Amino acid sequence: MAICIRFWASTSLSELEFVESKESMAWRRSLTEVRNCIDSLLLSWKREGTVLSELFKSHLVMMDSAFSMFSSIMDSENVCLGVS
Repeated sequence: MAICIRFWASTSLSELEFVESKESMAWRRSLTEVRNCIDSLLLSWKREGTVLSELFKSHLVMMDSAFSMFSSIMDSENVCLGVS
């Protein structure tokens, strides 16, 4: 999640204000929706024993891993620090 941290010279560290930008919230919603679709397909395949081609299964697993990794990066790396 992209978080902006704002603080003023007189503000103690315990009073930091965390603000998630609208853009990052939209990204998070989109990522969550895509991951939910992928998870739903994978669960359906496992539960119903649907026969999927090995190539399709591997694509689903790769997409799931990629979105998981991208989501983790969004959670940990996109932090901006603004000093007012």
